[in-house]
Amino acid sequence: MSSNLDIKPIPDKAFDYSSLDTECLDFVQQQTGEIRSLMKRTAQDIIEIGQRLIKVKKLLGYGQYRKWIQAEFNWGKSTANSFENVAKQFAGVQNLDVFAASALYELAAPSTHEAARKEAIALAQAGEKISYKAAKEIKQKYKDKSAKPQLESTQKFLPSEEFQLNAEIEIDQK
Repeated sequence: MSSNLDIKPIPDKAFDYSSLDTECLDFVQQQTGEIRSLMKRTAQDIIEIGQRLIKVKKLLGYGQYRKWIQAEFNWGKSTANSFENVAKQFAGVQNLDVFAASALYELAAPSTHEAARKEAIALAQAGEKISYKAAKEIKQKYKDKSAKPQLESTQKFLPSEEFQLNAEIEIDQK
C-alpha cells in the first residue's frame, strides 16, 4: 500500500480489523486511506476557497464583494467570513484531515480564544480527531477561563455603589 494511504488509527478509537478476511481488510484499509485523503483535501479546499475570497474582497471592496458572493454563490457574508476565517487561522497547519469541517469553522471564529485553537491543533498533530463537539468543548474551556478576568477588568470602570447612591440623591433633590 502506498504511503498516502497509510492507516493512522485514532487513539483509543482504533477499529479492530482482526476479524476481517484479507480481501475485506485490504479493501477497507484502502477506502479508509482514500477517505482520509479526501477529508484532508476538503480542509485544504476550505482554506483555498477562503484565500481566494480574501483576494477578491481586497480587489472588489466590501460592497461589491457582498454583491458578488450573493450573485455567484448565493452566500451571505457569514458564510464567506467562515471560509476566510479558516484560511486565516489554519493555513499551513498539518493534519487537517482529523478536523471535521464544522470544527474548523468553529475554531476559526473570531470569538475563539487563541489558546483554544492552539490546543486543538496540538491534539490534531498528536493524531486526535477534532469533531465539532470536541471543538466546542475546547472553545468553552478557554471561554470559561477568560470570562472572569474580563468581568473583573470591566467592573473597575463601572461607578461604585456609593457613587450611584450619591447620584440618585442629587437627582431626587433637584
